[in-house]
Order: sequence, then structure tokens, then C-alpha cells
Amino acid sequence: MDELARNLKNLRKLRGEIEGLEISIRKARKLTASDVVEGSSDEFPYGKRHFRIEGVDQEKESMLQIRLWNKKKRLEREVMEAEKYLDALDNPEMRNILRLRYEQGLSWMEVAKVCGSTEKAVQKRAERFLKNL
Repeated sequence: MDELARNLKNLRKLRGEIEGLEISIRKARKLTASDVVEGSSDEFPYGKRHFRIEGVDQEKESMLQIRLWNKKKRLEREVMEAEKYLDALDNPEMRNILRLRYEQGLSWMEVAKVCGSTEKAVQKRAERFLKNL
């Protein structure tokens, strides 16, 4: 099975992964780093003290943001290609079967009901179609 057929079958999963990456990207903006440093009191008796400092680890945040952003863009391209392919299909019945199953996530039984066919018939049509891609 080629990449396009795989993308069609995984359309909902790809979209879910994109949503997960968007959550990760938002969380990456909140990454903080902390450390403890030594210093002295500003008043007499100038004793040694420890101070905890916190801040954003910008290098780590930037690397993670770039990695997540690139992966998200790749997944969005895969989704776009699958959607474009579905839109260009000449066979409205096959377009409907594939959309209902792989875009909407309906079961084969639900797809068959919408299409006025049997579960096995719509499943076989889709499998043959995807196999011939």
C-alpha cells in the first residue's frame, strides 16, 4: 500500500497527532529552568546565602519548538494531500465511502447504512480501491 492510501486510512489519526503536537508546542513555551546560586546578604553580617533562580531555557525551548513545528508541518502536508485526493475522486460513491470511514471515523456498518449497501460490500469496495492506488 502506498503512502497516499496509508494517509487516507490514517486521516483521523494524523489530525489527532497534529492536535497533540499543538498541545506540546503550547506546553514547550512554558519550559522553565532553575538553579541555586550563592551570594551574600546585603546587610551586616554579610553571611553566605543560597538563592534559587528560575527562567526559561530558551535554547531548549527553541529546539523543541522547531522540532515540533517541523513535524506538524509534515503531518499537515500529508493531511492536505489526502484531502486533495479525496476531493479529486471522480467516483462519488467511493469518495463518500472513504470520507465516512476515514475522515469521519464511522464503522463499516454505519458507512453501509448511509450508502444503502451491506457492510461487506462497502468494505470490499474500499479495500479494492485502496489496493489499486
